[in-house]
Amino acid sequence: DWEDVLQVEILATAAVQCPISLDSPPFCPQITPCGHIFAFPSIMQHCLYSGDGLRRAAPCPLCFAPVVARELKSVLITPVTLPQVGKSLTFQLLRRGHTSITPMGQPLHLGAPQSSATETTSAPVKMPVVSSFGSHNRFAKFGTMGVEGALELWRASAQELAQHAMEVTAEGGLDAAAVAPAIYAAQDALAGRARRWAAHRAERLAFGTGGTIVP
Repeated sequence: DWEDVLQVEILATAAVQCPISLDSPPFCPQITPCGHIFAFPSIMQHCLYSGDGLRRAAPCPLCFAPVVARELKSVLITPVTLPQVGKSLTFQLLRRGHTSITPMGQPLHLGAPQSSATETTSAPVKMPVVSSFGSHNRFAKFGTMGVEGALELWRASAQELAQHAMEVTAEGGLDAAAVAPAIYAAQDALAGRARRWAAHRAERLAFGTGGTIVP
């Protein structure tokens, strides 16, 4: 469910650029449900002007899919290097249980008989973590994030936007008059996102515990 997503993490083999502001990397990057990444103030400015002041969906600037501010998600961009001809590669053996969505690294016993390799009881290999906010590895499709991680994620984004707003308003001029409303709209969208997540989490906890909200 897209409502349950707090942050999308991508591995990028090339520089990611906002198609509106041309910033690379995008400032406080946000991703749409259609998978396109924009700078937060830029996509909010687009939604303000093309979405009738956020009263209706605006078309995505790239694919024209409907975009609304409440469906934007933070995105973590991790640069990776493509394999090159002639270079050595290291592969990781993964194993995922039938009832699990999380793959675990397994030690590779070179030269061991096939039966030994399949029946090994060696401890799983610790997987590389992409983000410090969540408990997950880069090979998993989904990760978990606790309350503290969510708060830290929103706090970092809010600080970025506040600092940017101060810089823009200090410069003044016509550019500030055009950009500042989009930054303030981004701050409001971020605050609304946090409120919806808190309400959604409380509802899930209440449903899962028979009507009792557990802290």
